[in-house]
Amino acid sequence: MNRVLVTGGGSGIGLAIAAAFLRDGAAVLVGDLDPSALASAAAAAPGLHGAVADMGDPASAEAVASAVVESVAVRAAVAVVACAALALAALLRDRR
Repeated sequence: MNRVLVTGGGSGIGLAIAAAFLRDGAAVLVGDLDPSALASAAAAAPGLHGAVADMGDPASAEAVASAVVESVAVRAAVAVVACAALALAALLRDRR
């Protein structure tokens, strides 16, 4: 079984990617800033595991990586899909 971590997976493209991996039989953990988005994602995609994570914060990113390793269903990620909108935020911030 493939194990996948999707950042920004609580909604939108990230959730669609996570759901596609689930349909293909992967164990999926998503990280997202918004706890309510994670709850909605879990309801929309049964079997999805979620962790609140701010991928722009090193401590939070480390915590979600640990959640992948410590999860019963997701021992270690064999794929990481980065859908968190960090790059865009940094570009916009740098153009002020």
